[in-house]
Amino acid sequence: MKTGIKAGILFRTALSILPVCFMCSACHRNTEDCAQVQICTEVYVTVGVYVQDVVGTPVLLDSLHIKLRETNESLPDENPDFQASNGYYVLVGDRSLKKLNKSGSRIRATGYKNGKIMLDENYVIGHDCCHVLKFSGKDTVTVQ
Repeated sequence: MKTGIKAGILFRTALSILPVCFMCSACHRNTEDCAQVQICTEVYVTVGVYVQDVVGTPVLLDSLHIKLRETNESLPDENPDFQASNGYYVLVGDRSLKKLNKSGSRIRATGYKNGKIMLDENYVIGHDCCHVLKFSGKDTVTVQ
């Protein structure tokens, strides 16, 4: 009988620990400067820029290209169509975290309208092992 009680306690303990283990593994980040297991929030973080003209009207770009300066690798486009209407453009989001150095990676944002460069800015973006962080770069760019 004592063996049955011990087995029941062990089983209940395993069931209570299992969700915690699952949550920790879901936040695992394969980055060299981070702990093997990170406990992160589920919020999706982005870093972006507002593009406006001299009177503050949002500028609607035809295209936006984000590249890592060190490798010239393009980062994924994270701008759904509805965001362009307010002039806010996502530069980098959490899905690009593994491509960034924790201490910061230099990126270049180039935006075009009617074949003309309207946005040409440099940023340094890093992460805290869970979410992207902007270390330097403009929040708002005013174009002529």
